[in-house]
Amino acid sequence: MSDLHATAPFQLLDDSDRRVATGELSPGRAVSAVDAELDSALDPEIVPRRPTFCEMTLAVIAPPASAYRLAVADREPVELTSAGDGQWIASLP
Repeated sequence: MSDLHATAPFQLLDDSDRRVATGELSPGRAVSAVDAELDSALDPEIVPRRPTFCEMTLAVIAPPASAYRLAVADREPVELTSAGDGQWIASLP
């Protein structure tokens, strides 16, 4: 969707839906959406381009919370999953 791009505004919400951080999405990088073994098996006649997704990292300082949600542009917030070491991840549809 056109609202997911570098510089799109985001809000980080805590477990009480309080806004604890704001910012802009950083530039991302293309990551292969298929394993290397499958990638080599793709027929360029059928799949002319390698399927990818965009991966980006956001560094924010926020008070501790048991859960966070990320809202980008005018989209509904999505739950973040703890990856340990104070890092959280999400997949945006």
